[in-house]
Amino acid sequence: MMVLKRAALAVVAVLGFAFVAMAAGKSGGVRVIHLTEPTTVLGQKVEPGAYRLAWSKQSGSDAVDISLKSENQSKTYATGKGVWSQTKTTNEYDGIRYEQGSGGDELSQITFAGSNQTILVDTTSMSATDRRAKEARTN
Repeated sequence: MMVLKRAALAVVAVLGFAFVAMAAGKSGGVRVIHLTEPTTVLGQKVEPGAYRLAWSKQSGSDAVDISLKSENQSKTYATGKGVWSQTKTTNEYDGIRYEQGSGGDELSQITFAGSNQTILVDTTSMSATDRRAKEARTN
């Protein structure tokens, strides 16, 4: 009987950690990204290298504050906005997506493994809010 109670407690603990991790991902997060070529991020041209991409959901809305800093956080390269959105399919991997902008590749999305949630990032050609509305009309 004692073994069953411990096993049940372990399952509850694991599920609790999973839910906390999911909630943290929805409110904010950090990812180290490695750019292999010059890329536009939040309207700023950024040279190849490793960077810290962070996001934080604004309370009471789907708006997201996004920043790109040096890996050691000593320098801020770009700050801007994004918006939480849902896709029809589940993302297979944590990732970032780019679109072709007028000056080359431009960061456009932050994706999350095992989730249909994504952050649409403002680009030089369209705000994330406008892009989410456009996608909703075409789907």
